[in-house]
Amino acid sequence: MKNKFVRGVHAIPTIQGVRNNTVPTSRQQAVNELPRLQHEKARLEQETNMCISKLRKTEKRLQEVEERLAHLLDVLQPQASGGPPAREPRRSPARRTEDREEEGQAWRELSIEY
Repeated sequence: MKNKFVRGVHAIPTIQGVRNNTVPTSRQQAVNELPRLQHEKARLEQETNMCISKLRKTEKRLQEVEERLAHLLDVLQPQASGGPPAREPRRSPARRTEDREEEGQAWRELSIEY
């Protein structure tokens, strides 16, 4: 057997791997190996399909996030020519109360007795 460069843990040959990669010496071994390989093929195809579907979902989600990000950047940095008007910054509750008092819209105080 020719020595190969081992790239990682998954590339290290094991006794089971060497045994499974040998050419069957009899018809009985070949017949026994056929269903095992068919099952392995079906498993790998299923795994591939799952990976592809996850990749599609991830790409779709990434596109949605990029669209949302572009929208938020447009809101935060409106263009000078016809962009949407910038929103007024949020104020703290204490600041809002002070502003309302200045405008004559102070909160009414109620006393509740139990």
